[in-house]
Amino acid sequence: MRANLTLWLCLFAPLAGAQEQPPEQVFREQVNIVVAPTTVLDRDGNYVHGLEAKDFILYDKNIQQDIRVDVTFLPISLVIAVQSDAAMEGVLPRIQKIGPMFRDLVFGEHGEAAVISFSHEVRVLQDFTSDPDRLSEGLKKLRPLASTSRLVDAVNDAVRMLRRRPGNRRRVILLISESRDEGVTWTPAVDSDIPNPGAGMEVIALRDGTWAMIYNDTERGRHSLAVALSDDEGKSWKWKRHLELDRRETGAGSFHYPSMIQARDGTLHASYSYFLNHLPAGAARKTIKHAHFNVAWVKQGDPPAKAAAAPAGITVFNDDGGWCWFQDERALVTGGRLIIGSTAAGAREAARRGNIEVVSYELASGSLKRTVLHQGLLSTPGGAYDDHNAPAFVERSDGRLLAVYAAHGTQNRFYYRISERPRDASAWREEKVFVPSEKSRITYQNLHRLSKENGGKGRIYNFYRGYDNSFKPSYAYSDDDGETWSQGGVFIDVPSEFRHRPYARYASDGVDTVHIFYTEGHPRDFDNSVYHVFYRAGNLHRSDGTVIRPLAEGLKKPEEGTRIFRGDPDNVAWTSDIHADAQGRPWVAYSVQKNSAGLPSKQGGEDHRYRYARWTGREWRDYEIAFAGSRLYPGEDDYTGNIALDPDDPDAVYISSNADPVTGARLPHYQIFAGRTADGGRTWRWTPLTRDSDADNIRPMVPKWDKANTAVLWLRGTYRAYTNYDLAVVGLIRR
Repeated sequence: MRANLTLWLCLFAPLAGAQEQPPEQVFREQVNIVVAPTTVLDRDGNYVHGLEAKDFILYDKNIQQDIRVDVTFLPISLVIAVQSDAAMEGVLPRIQKIGPMFRDLVFGEHGEAAVISFSHEVRVLQDFTSDPDRLSEGLKKLRPLASTSRLVDAVNDAVRMLRRRPGNRRRVILLISESRDEGVTWTPAVDSDIPNPGAGMEVIALRDGTWAMIYNDTERGRHSLAVALSDDEGKSWKWKRHLELDRRETGAGSFHYPSMIQARDGTLHASYSYFLNHLPAGAARKTIKHAHFNVAWVKQGDPPAKAAAAPAGITVFNDDGGWCWFQDERALVTGGRLIIGSTAAGAREAARRGNIEVVSYELASGSLKRTVLHQGLLSTPGGAYDDHNAPAFVERSDGRLLAVYAAHGTQNRFYYRISERPRDASAWREEKVFVPSEKSRITYQNLHRLSKENGGKGRIYNFYRGYDNSFKPSYAYSDDDGETWSQGGVFIDVPSEFRHRPYARYASDGVDTVHIFYTEGHPRDFDNSVYHVFYRAGNLHRSDGTVIRPLAEGLKKPEEGTRIFRGDPDNVAWTSDIHADAQGRPWVAYSVQKNSAGLPSKQGGEDHRYRYARWTGREWRDYEIAFAGSRLYPGEDDYTGNIALDPDDPDAVYISSNADPVTGARLPHYQIFAGRTADGGRTWRWTPLTRDSDADNIRPMVPKWDKANTAVLWLRGTYRAYTNYDLAVVGLIRR
């Protein structure tokens, strides 16, 4: 708690005789005590404590007076009022994370805070509490509701709440919104998209007009401290260099609460807390550090990082790339080439940050060519790169390749390009965009061409998320091989006040059928089950072929599909992969988080399992097959290393785990294991493809090839978050 130290200097004045009022109606009264509020600071601006009356001398008209000192500490009562109408939807996820900021600012022995939200109504999400964890949980309840905003009512309610608090408290309202007309009306706050883990930061204006910012440039952890520069008053931050960056997996340092000034000579001075957490107990682990540098040093950027060396036999296809697993196909084998897409982090070359890249690998010669599809696709100008932005590919009827990609839910469009030549990813036509609707917020591209549709001319579907900002699985389609697009709509709805977002995976036969494997929502928001439906001839069907309704109308709720696995609070599922055999029978793989019921974010995810299920034509046979280990990082507690199926072999899977697949014994790094079954998935034999690695091996995938040849691809390096990684795209060619 930061208490307000107020010294009441009480002057004991001599009594004066009462006087008659003069005709001009001047009022006079006896004064026994004169109160002189006084704040005492030292030369560094800190409050001075423990003062007594003898430490003060007070004069009135040059006559020394008797004084008494009363020292008062006023604890804080804070109401956090957050606008939560539909316009705030993109900002609320950031606001939900600010709870830890108030731990030192408000709480202590007597500090307290409450949370209210306002849209079409004012709601109390958390009454006054002195528990910072309860405050954080209250902020996590923020949800975008109606399109109206009752700001005045929210302020009135906050005032009424504060009036009920004891009178010896400082009463504060924190109103989160934005005003452009001196507070008469308010518009939603704008998310800067500058990553921050809830730590202090500072921005200063340099004498040449450049802005300089010192901050922790991560969403989680304080192991990274950077200085960034902006030449457009914060609209973008073109230059960044790290003062501290500890890549240690355990015991990483903490570098926080920075401050920065510009000296007379134009150089910059920074100071910050410097904690070396890896040192043993009793060692001098905490200090304050000073750094001195200039603008030119920042503009040079970080020196190139050294990529983790790949073991013998493993090919490095791209030294800087990442992908999420909810877009496909991320890789194709066609025309004697292996085509792989990914998003660069700029870990090796800063200029590649956010690039959407495609690599073409000649299977015969082993030669590589890397091509940029889109330069620096970031969530916002100056924002973060994101592995969700990786491209998806499909081969057109003429053999040319279609690539589609989008920013992670921050734009209303997807981008697409068509290759200049058939089965050649080295040259591409001009980029185009498709906007399904102005309100759309798009991510997760999945391309499937069905040759039988459109009168036998073929139709390409893009199954994505976010039509009309719904967060729901949606689709668009093209009847001219991706030259132009038409919008379909949402096809899996979840009827609830909270905007649940089903996570879907797709597989098709390339002729007339698309299989869809999905959840009810994000596993941190819902105790997910997993379901299957398939699309054919305009309709969605259950696994047994029963027609549900047309694709254009979609599922009204997830439960209309065929349930494969029933989730509960201690068994929360997330989809990973799906394929179908020549008879059209699908098989799927997914992960389940175990025994985390009731645990807050960052405390669960220590025990995941992989499961495998196969449709027999009459029923789903579902088995737990391996220990998946722990979460990739705190906060995304359901992220595993992931599991991939072999589209050409239902009896083979590939997993990433930091645990032994059979015993669950923990490993220092995530390793890739190949699994094989001879009894339809009931039992498995595991073979390590990597062992004793000095880096993590995560997110395997297997592109379709043939039964005699297999390409197993994965990401190797360090993964701290989907906007913070240092990974290489690697793999094995098994022929």
